Amino acid sequence: MVSSVLAQDFSDFELILVDDGSTDGTQAICEELAREDVRIRYIRMPQNAGASVARNTGLDAARGKYVWFGDSDDRIAQGMFEKMIGCAREHNVDIITCNMCVLHGDKRSDLITRLPYETLLDREFISSTVIPAMIGVDEDTSRSIQGHWRSIYRRDLLRENEVRYPEDRRVWEDHIFIVSALRFAQSLYLVRDFFYHYVKRSGSLLSQYRPQQFDWALLIIQDYKAWLGNSYDLDGPARIRKNIAAAVGEISELIFTHERDADVDKKSELMKILTHPEVKRWYGIATGLSGTSAHVQKAMNAGKPERAYRILNVAFTPARIRRLVKNVLCKMKLYG
Repeated sequence: MVSSVLAQDFSDFELILVDDGSTDGTQAICEELAREDVRIRYIRMPQNAGASVARNTGLDAARGKYVWFGDSDDRIAQGMFEKMIGCAREHNVDIITCNMCVLHGDKRSDLITRLPYETLLDREFISSTVIPAMIGVDEDTSRSIQGHWRSIYRRDLLRENEVRYPEDRRVWEDHIFIVSALRFAQSLYLVRDFFYHYVKRSGSLLSQYRPQQFDWALLIIQDYKAWLGNSYDLDGPARIRKNIAAAVGEISELIFTHERDADVDKKSELMKILTHPEVKRWYGIATGLSGTSAHVQKAMNAGKPERAYRILNVAFTPARIRRLVKNVLCKMKLYG
């Protein structure tokens, strides 16, 4: 990432490197970079405190009019700062965002945001179109600006409204940050360029299952309700489908990510998800939408999660589990 930032034609920036208590050679590399380029400031955390604390530390140290957050493994394309900062200055915009792509080995997937390009989007548009897509009450997620790396924010917007990364979360903290910023933004601008290149690697934090993930997913829904009140239908069909998709996703991740991991009690984790009151409530609402699996629903209604678990279990055969997850547990147009 650092090399692609320093290679930008636009040079009027300060690059803050926050070292979250690394134990490899990161410190020596960052100190050398800071000596070689006066635009670089290096901040070393006394111990590992997590991505949110590191990003908030960088935000507190920032002095520019605009701020942007990048991850060390990724890279940005030439021209990103020149074009995006130029547009931000010209239109005095609160948030400016670009398209992004995901690189995994030799494969590239483009994530296209389907919003009006090169147009100043006002508060009404943000409230009626962008936020619903971000929080899942709109089926069309292509109207969201998911991925905090691809946006540049006016620093005063964040400072005046105390928008920060939640330090008590270990996943989806960037999503919470974006929605929080959108709550206060008066303007949004989108450029069509694929400036941000997210590099997906096996073993990264985003590809690891952690037992608390489903609990954190539930907390996000609570955040929505606290922030947005009754402005959006958080029990509507789109959001309920998304909730169940999250539950199914956690089950699928648990099975496939830790297929041979003896340290994870799969049955305990599966039972926790299947018996959670909110999951039961979602299935109850979903029943009237498009009919979930009769077998799973019957087991859940009868208070027999073991039966639902056995349906899923089938010796954890990957192909069978995948088919069950898609076609039995969640038969609600979640997969196209």
